[in-house]
Amino acid sequence: MAISEWNPYAFTQVPAAISSTNASLAGMIVPYYHPTTAWFQWGTNSSYGQTTEPVSIGTGAGIARVTSAINNLRPGAIYFYRIVVSNDLEVVYGAQQRFTTGMKVTVWGG
Repeated sequence: MAISEWNPYAFTQVPAAISSTNASLAGMIVPYYHPTTAWFQWGTNSSYGQTTEPVSIGTGAGIARVTSAINNLRPGAIYFYRIVVSNDLEVVYGAQQRFTTGMKVTVWGG
């Protein structure tokens, strides 16, 4: 299907509230006047393997923010995720993001 101005828009954001076993995934979408649903794909590699519960976004043309908490993560593990947006026109995937649970930030080369 050709991209049109009416297809949904998806943008994966940086996660919030990361702990050693939990994280809050975040994204922004624009439904562009069609009933739209959003969810996140996530996992320990880029094949994901897990999804969050779908959330109904509505039909507006403004930006909608979506967050979803994921729990029971492995401390010190790397996780991959992206937002997925779907309406009657198309399924759109946000860019892949990564985060690590329960590790301190280290400065390199200082």
